[in-house]
Order: sequence, then structure tokens, then C-alpha cells
Amino acid sequence: MTLTSNWLEAFAEGAAHLAKKSDDTSVLVNLTITGVEQAKNQNPKYVNASRQYGTRAIELFEANKKPADMDEAVWEKQKAMLPQVYQELAVVSLMERNTAEARAKLEKAVKLNAADPFSYMLLGSITNEEYQQLAQAYKSMPEGKAKDDTLQKANALLDKVIDQYAHAVALSEGKPPYQRFHDELLKDLASYYNYRHSGSSDGLQKLIDTYKQP
Repeated sequence: MTLTSNWLEAFAEGAAHLAKKSDDTSVLVNLTITGVEQAKNQNPKYVNASRQYGTRAIELFEANKKPADMDEAVWEKQKAMLPQVYQELAVVSLMERNTAEARAKLEKAVKLNAADPFSYMLLGSITNEEYQQLAQAYKSMPEGKAKDDTLQKANALLDKVIDQYAHAVALSEGKPPYQRFHDELLKDLASYYNYRHSGSSDGLQKLIDTYKQP
């Protein structure tokens, strides 16, 4: 089934189609992505539907339940969308402030597709938020062991942010669709790296190069 380019009609047509053919992964994936994109544009009307469609698509892919009328080559191409579906549902979880669920989905996406810079960026953003909260708490703590321990934990989180951002920067380098993404993230990465290395950027490029795809 080919969905109309009008997203409102797409959801109406898709829902009617899936009522008859609930294993059409092509429609499930397309509606998942469409609904999440609408939510990113401040239209959350189909977030719940997108979550349901994405969850259903994941179930079918992971159980390898190919629709009877689908060609094997098409099915393999469809299954390759699995990491993106996990990523889309992670975005939904982030919108709902469920960071634990988002992290779990993103870690799954990364495991399935280690070449996607966006998943690493989102993971880094989650870790960065945890770091910022801990760093803020550290500032208001009295001197002592508890404060020292909090600083150690905060620095460990920041090192994790650096690693995740370095992944994203490396994987997006030289790819025109990711140029702005790459440049903006590199600024944050350099700032954090310099902070953790006494103002020096020595070793940063080597770290980035470590995560480049061969």
C-alpha cells in the first residue's frame, strides 16, 4: 500500500488498511515515522498511534514474521528499518520525559546500527542532562566527602557524554545531510573535552578518528 503525502489522509487510510492487514510492516513503519515527525513539529495528535504502530512493527521484525504476500528481498529491506523504528520510539519516550525508556531503545538502535550518528547524539543528550543535574547539585553542596564523590560521578558522566558525542561527530563527518548537525555538535564536544583536559584539545581529533567507519 502506498500512503498519500497528506499526513492526515495517510493516518486515516493507514488505520483502515491495518484493520484488514495488521502485519503490513511498510505501512506500520511509515505511520510511525510520520507521527513522530508531526510531534516534532508541535503536533502530538498521533503520538500514541505511532507508538502502537512502531511497537507492532518491532514485534513483527524481531519475530521474523514476514507477511505471506511479501517478497523475501522486500522483507529483508523492511527489517533493515528496525533500528530506525527503535530510534523513533525513543524520541517519543524523550518527549514524554521517560529517559530510562528512551535510553533503552536508543541502546537497542545502536546495537542494531552502529553507524547512525543521531542515536549517539540522543544518547549523549540524555547523559548530558544527567550530568547537568548532578553538576548543579554539586554547586550547592557543603564541602566534604559527599561533595567530592558527587564531583567524581559528574566527571564520569561528562566523560561518557564526550564519548557519545565523539561517536556522533565521527559518524556524521563528511556527510552533507549531517553537516549542520556535525558542526554544532563538534562545538559542544570540543567545549566539554577542553574542560576535562585542562583547556587543551590535544587528543580530541584522535578520539573522533577512533570512531570513524572504515
